[in-house]
Amino acid sequence: YSGGERYEPDAIGYATSLDGISWQRVGDGPVLRPDPASGWERERVAGAHVFAHDGSLYAAYIGFANGFEDSAIGIARSADGIHWQRHAGNPVLVRGNAGEFDSINVYKPFVIVEGDLWRLWYNASAPRAGTDTSHDNRIEQVGHAQCRFAFQPVPDGLHTPGGSAP
Repeated sequence: YSGGERYEPDAIGYATSLDGISWQRVGDGPVLRPDPASGWERERVAGAHVFAHDGSLYAAYIGFANGFEDSAIGIARSADGIHWQRHAGNPVLVRGNAGEFDSINVYKPFVIVEGDLWRLWYNASAPRAGTDTSHDNRIEQVGHAQCRFAFQPVPDGLHTPGGSAP
């Protein structure tokens, strides 16, 4: 789950439930926090879609820099849902160029894995008209991206690079 500040989340937590009604937090704090040394997720992480694949847990999550106006999507892997390792090619999806349907933001990822093909659906926003990016002139849409993907961990002691990955 996403949690943190009063109005907007800034980290990802983990909770379990036996009945879907009563939930217990796992650990003493967030399991995935922003990486201040990373250009793309230095301010906050949120909105994780966690799924099992090939004996590991994966999280497709949103990273934010420069407030909420600079978002991207990354992937992390975990054996236990508590300790996460980021993909070396993060972010895996960045916002589009001016004029594209996802030119303002990309967020709320959902992934389905079919063999080595990873299919990602995500929310996106763009100006309704012109170049005005104010909230009153935004349209929300759903995008789809896919790639052949093999998780590559970030080497110990290094931070996630800022470039995009295939």
